[in-house]
Amino acid sequence: MHLNIGSLIEETRFVGLAIREATNPSNQSYTITEVVKELNKYEEIVGDHYLYDFAMVFMIQKANREMFIYLDEDKRVWWLKNRYQCLTQQLRP
Repeated sequence: MHLNIGSLIEETRFVGLAIREATNPSNQSYTITEVVKELNKYEEIVGDHYLYDFAMVFMIQKANREMFIYLDEDKRVWWLKNRYQCLTQQLRP
């Protein structure tokens, strides 16, 4: 499956803006390094090369990093897979 990573990033921009407004009242920022350390704890993510690559691009957006961190740990993989599926389905011809 061929995906345009630039399109994925653009699609997440609007979601990211909404998430940024709704989360992080303390204005704490999470770095990419911190989030990658968290992502690497999940074999379901690390073991799926497409999902892991998507996560690396998806987490460039600050709001996506914040949402991932703020979710309960048992919801993180589900949320990331859901975002991946929703965005990749939008890009299919």
